[in-house]
Amino acid sequence: MQDHYQRERIFLGPNANVQLTFVGTLFQAVCFSFMFFTNILYSFLGVRRLLVVGTLLVSGGLFLSGQATSIWHLYLSLSVCTGTGVASMQVIAARLLPNWFQKYRNTAVGIQTTVIPCGGLVYPYFMVHINKALGPSWTFRMLGLFYFVCSVSGFFIIRERKPPINAAEERKKVLHFQVLKNINFIIWMLIHPLQLYAQYIAYAFLPPNATYLGLSDVNGATLVSIMSASSFAGRICSGFFADKIGGLNMFSINMAISSISLWTVWILASNFAGLIGFSLMNGFVNGCFGTIAVSVTMTIVGSKDYPAATGLRMVTFITSVFGSLLAGYLESVNYAQPFLYCKLVAGAGAGMSCVLAIVLKLRLDKRLLAKL
Repeated sequence: MQDHYQRERIFLGPNANVQLTFVGTLFQAVCFSFMFFTNILYSFLGVRRLLVVGTLLVSGGLFLSGQATSIWHLYLSLSVCTGTGVASMQVIAARLLPNWFQKYRNTAVGIQTTVIPCGGLVYPYFMVHINKALGPSWTFRMLGLFYFVCSVSGFFIIRERKPPINAAEERKKVLHFQVLKNINFIIWMLIHPLQLYAQYIAYAFLPPNATYLGLSDVNGATLVSIMSASSFAGRICSGFFADKIGGLNMFSINMAISSISLWTVWILASNFAGLIGFSLMNGFVNGCFGTIAVSVTMTIVGSKDYPAATGLRMVTFITSVFGSLLAGYLESVNYAQPFLYCKLVAGAGAGMSCVLAIVLKLRLDKRLLAKL
């Protein structure tokens, strides 16, 4: 939709493109920052009530986005309203799923997180065709309706494995800030935003990069779908091998591959075939973090402090918006080789994530081949 708004110049102004980029950036910021508060709400409301709140916020925000006539309308509806709802949903997944699995936790989380690339596989075609036939307003409305139906279906089957016996004690765990004294956990928190903005830039700037090279908007949607399909397979494979060699080891390998794909394959891609190669390579590894984050966090802080660590590590996600903002700003003043700066910034994020993951791994266990 960002590419459509920019090409059609629906919102006019001297900095319209930068402001449109900030819609997605603010969405990320709201989503990640509100995870801390929705993590607390999880302990007060429980799974089902929080699911209802999240469903209404996401669906309502998408419906309202269809009525937007100014960019600031999108800030309120899509970024704030929908972002808060998504924060609720992600906390539910992060808190609920790990209790059901022990030995194959990474594989289970990897399968669960495939819903993200599944959406990326279907939504681009869905949005392009609906947008062409009915316009952006109905595109957002249809997305809101689709999400509402899916969430209502999940309401009747979702449940906790071990509901807390002492609700008051459970709420205290969420606010246990002593976990911040753990240096290893601090390093792990620093890795999160670096990887996230690298992943976001690849998805956000790939379609406009394709249209800049003379490809159609359908081609741009196809590239996102290819990246999502590759991510679907990559998340499951990452989870499976993380259970064999360790989550941190798997993450370090994937981030090394991701930085190579961003700094070389994407920069050198000058046609549809080159962009397909980048989409396949980067898509396969960019979802690894979501797959191994739960198990690595539990390894670092233990299951007792996991509820508090979940909320605190999600707060750092908000800093990932600075990488996206930096890429957007650099592109707005880049008249030599469009999209070069965003590729360099994204590659730097993936590369620094890899280095910090290796440092963390060695702090936890100095044996090079240790399973971590």
